[in-house]
Order: sequence, then C-alpha cells, then structure tokens
Amino acid sequence: MVTRAVRNPGNFTVGASDVYVGDYGDAKGDSRDVGITQGGVSYSQEVEFREFDDADQYLGVVGLAKIGERLEVTFAMKENVLENMKLAWGLTADQISEGDNTVYFGGDATVEYKTLYVDGVAPGGGTANYTFWKAYPISASEVELTKDENTIFEVTMLIIEDTTKTAKQRLGQRIDTYDDETAPSVDSITPVDEGTDIAVDTTIEWTFSEDIQQRDITTGNFNVTDATGAEIAGTLSYSSSSFVVTFTPDANLANDTLHLTFVSGEVRDMAGNAMGDNHRTSFTTVAGT
Repeated sequence: MVTRAVRNPGNFTVGASDVYVGDYGDAKGDSRDVGITQGGVSYSQEVEFREFDDADQYLGVVGLAKIGERLEVTFAMKENVLENMKLAWGLTADQISEGDNTVYFGGDATVEYKTLYVDGVAPGGGTANYTFWKAYPISASEVELTKDENTIFEVTMLIIEDTTKTAKQRLGQRIDTYDDETAPSVDSITPVDEGTDIAVDTTIEWTFSEDIQQRDITTGNFNVTDATGAEIAGTLSYSSSSFVVTFTPDANLANDTLHLTFVSGEVRDMAGNAMGDNHRTSFTTVAGT
C-alpha cells in the first residue's frame, strides 16, 4: 500500500480579473474590491491517494482511496495599498486604522477567515464568477515586484473546506453569466432542404448562427434517418471557427431514397440559450445506374 500526492496546477482565469474579498460569509456586494489583477488567477490543487496494490495475485494497482485534498489560489494585486497589505498578511480588522492611514502587524494568533470572489472571462464572452466560501492568505510575495509601472503584490490563499456546505461543494463554485439572450439557429444546411439527386457519398453540414456548446453535439441532438425512421450510422464533428456541425455517414447512403435530418431544439449556444424549436429537413439521393 502506497500513498501518493498528485499536484495539478492551472488557471481559473487568464488575463485581468476582478477580485473581491470579504469576511467569511459576506456576499460579494459587501466585500472589498481589491482591484483588477495583474494577469489571471492561478491555482494549485493537490490530491492525496492511497494505492492498494498488495494483493499477491495482482501486479498493478487494484484500488484507490482519496485521503486528502488541498487547493491554493494565487493572484497578483496591482496596488500595494494598506488594505491589500492587510489582506496579504492575514491581518484582522482592528489592525488597520483608515483614519490615520496606519496598519499594525505582529504578535497576534487570530485567524479570520475570508470569502473570496473572482470574476474572469468565460467562453463566448461571458463572465466566469468564482466563489470560494472559506479562505485564508498563507503567503505573500517576499519582494514587491514592479511591472508596467504597477506595484505588484502577489498573494496565495488556502481554500478551506467549508463543512457548512453540501458534500462535494465545500471548496467553492463557478457560475457563468452572459448578456447574450439570443437563441442560436441553423442558418443553412447542406444538402439543401428538399434537395434531389444528392450524391450517395454526401456529408450533412449544419451551419449555425453562432458558436454552440460542444457537449450538445450528440447523436441524440443531431441525426439522419431514412423515410422509415431507421437511423443512419455515422460520426459527428464540429468547427468552432465556422460554427459548422458535420455528419459523416459510415457508408454510402442508399440510392433514390428520401432522407430526413434532425436537430434538437435543446442545442444551446455558449450563453446557455437553447434553440427552442426542432430543425428538420429532407433530401433525396440520386437514382442508381
């Protein structure tokens, strides 16, 4: 039996993001805006496993037990103001005096948890809204860095498991929001609706009005059948640059046969707007020789 820790670094946001920090439990509207970050917001996730591989009859790992999880979030604040120093050092509310622009530090064992909010860019031009229920700063940059004439103060916050939340939701959440309320639509299809003499080796292409969610590109949402309703076997692919979904049949279609195409109204754009109405067309393949 072996214990292993796996570290997974990455980015929650890329590019300038807005960060808000409040006392534990504060809503974002009651939290302090620490300003736009210099760069994105990164994370380091570490998961600890216990591997079970001690059975004599097995050579490899036969089971895993997850025994630990740790998440750190790091961001760089552009301004080294007293409030940002207080945040980075984990100081308490009574260690800063706004009236005389003074911050006091040292000789205090108090831990005051925070709630952290991060707003960054979501796919499709929306906003990715992160909430980390319970957090505490565990490190600040040893040296202030200067970049693009900004004084940079980097801080890493440990995300604490909030046991007041539902299991599997105790570190945080992300909600994507969009201004876009326009549903996507099928702008064109190849072969054209009611087309005739279509080659039996054709592919079917639906061109959308905007980018759609790739998880919606399934055989349940896109399919081609013959007139009896028998589904044609094939594969689906998608081009996010041209908004085209392509269905490629596994074999040539039958000659002189009516075929029906279907797109479900459940297909959504990147903002989550569904088409609403199903899209149906037909075409007839060329007669055999």
